[in-house]
Amino acid sequence: MSGKALNPYNESASATFPNGTQALYGTPTAAGQVIYKDNNDGTVNIYDVPSHFQDKRWDEDEYSKNQSNNILNNPKTVKLKDFSQSELDNWIPIISESNESQAQDSSESDSDKDTSVTRENVIDIVEEYEGHSLNTSQYTYKEPEQSDDGDWGFSFTDKNGDLAGSYIIDQDGNVTKYDEDGEPE
Repeated sequence: MSGKALNPYNESASATFPNGTQALYGTPTAAGQVIYKDNNDGTVNIYDVPSHFQDKRWDEDEYSKNQSNNILNNPKTVKLKDFSQSELDNWIPIISESNESQAQDSSESDSDKDTSVTRENVIDIVEEYEGHSLNTSQYTYKEPEQSDDGDWGFSFTDKNGDLAGSYIIDQDGNVTKYDEDGEPE
C-alpha cells in the first residue's frame, strides 16, 4: 500500500500511505480488512481506513484531505505477541487444518457455500457479483437495510439524485440487480 492514496476515489485530494504499509483483506463473505505498518519495535500501527467510501463527502477535496490525513496521523498502535517456537508449533495443526478446509471451500460451487449475509459484508458481496468496486464517483449508494424476510437491499442514485437502480441480496448471498424501473437486469 506504500505511496497509494488512502481514498482511491479522490486520489488527488487524499493523503498517501507511508512506506511499509501493508493490507490484509478477508474474502468478500468474511469481509474485513486490516491496513497496518510494522514499526519494527514489536508494534504495528493500524489505520482505521473505511472499506467503502459511500459518504459523498469523500468526493469533496477538503473533506478527503482532512479525513485521510486524520486517519494516517491517528493510528491505533498494537503490541505484537512474541510467541515461543513451542507455542507456534501448537498452532501448526490448526492452521494446516484451516488451510485444508479453505481449499475444500474454494472448490465448492457458490450454491454449496454457507454465506452469512450481514450489514458488514453486503457491499463486498455486491462488488464480487459486479466484479469491481462500486462506482462512488458516478453514483451515491444508500445504506443497506434488512427486510423482514432477512434479505438485504440498497438502492443507488446518480449524482442528480435520480434513482439509478438497486440490489437485493438474499440470505444465501445471491444478488439480484434491478434497473431504475425496478426491473431485474
